[in-house]
Amino acid sequence: MKKLLLLPFFVPILIGLQLKAQSYIPFPTSNAVWVNYENRSYGATNTNDCYTSRIFTAGDTTINNYSYTRLLRISETKTGNFGLPCNTVVQAATLDTLGYFRNDTAQKKVWLKATGIVNEILLYDFAMNIGDTIALGYFDDPTIPAINVVDSIYTENYGGIARTVYRIDRNGPCLDPKVYLIEGIGSKSGFLKPLGNCGTFGLTSVLCFSINGTSILVNNNVTMQPPCGLLTGIKDFESMAKGQVQISPNPAKDVVKITNAEGLERVEVYDAGGKLLQNFVDFDFAQSHKSIGSVNKIDLSNYEAGTYILKLIMKNGEVFSKKIIKQ
Repeated sequence: MKKLLLLPFFVPILIGLQLKAQSYIPFPTSNAVWVNYENRSYGATNTNDCYTSRIFTAGDTTINNYSYTRLLRISETKTGNFGLPCNTVVQAATLDTLGYFRNDTAQKKVWLKATGIVNEILLYDFAMNIGDTIALGYFDDPTIPAINVVDSIYTENYGGIARTVYRIDRNGPCLDPKVYLIEGIGSKSGFLKPLGNCGTFGLTSVLCFSINGTSILVNNNVTMQPPCGLLTGIKDFESMAKGQVQISPNPAKDVVKITNAEGLERVEVYDAGGKLLQNFVDFDFAQSHKSIGSVNKIDLSNYEAGTYILKLIMKNGEVFSKKIIKQ
């Protein structure tokens, strides 16, 4: 009788553990960095180009009533001779806004609103089953056709979390015959190119993925570039990204500064419950709040201590939402 009584007790526990392992893990929306590497070799010109970039989260925003996470990108370009590693001299370095992504957790999808592209792009779709055929993504290399089929689904531990991994078999002359998509991380073959390159002129790879400065994924299979070896630390990213709109101080006692606010149309102040309290437009900044260059000031001294939401509406239609604590 004791054995029969123990069985119902353990079965719910086992089911609960299984469900926990199978729970979908969305992309992180803060303190996340993807280090990408792409190599392109051209025999006709005897050149070898290497592109390394850090894509990192840079705050949240609201677009068309959807919550998005902003992605900034710092890129480096190096060159070398065909068939040889690229040299260490950086030919070009740039900082740009890659775009904005949003998690559709219910559908296990990740959408990207990329800079310069009107329509939203389906970047990742993790609602897959074994045997499903996967279509090429917007940024995937289409030079040589391949049939991409999910051949296995399993779990692996990344960062102390059991994540579902989807292995894709690329039936074609591909440098990446097997591609791995990982929930909450993306593809090992490239953040923007989940299926990697299918051809012979180059390769793509995610060298490293980290959250809060801790490496979650390190790709040791790439020998052309040391993993996680690009550029400097997160603090330097922040200084390089100083051209982005910033709000400070936070927490604030009275005055809040909005820096690098070119293109700002108006600012709306909401309480924690979502009630609109005040609406500042261009002439308010110019006359009442002293617009000095690209620094705008808002006086919150009459507000009670608590949490407020500043919604920044840009002239190009972008909307940024920032939580502010009034002391």
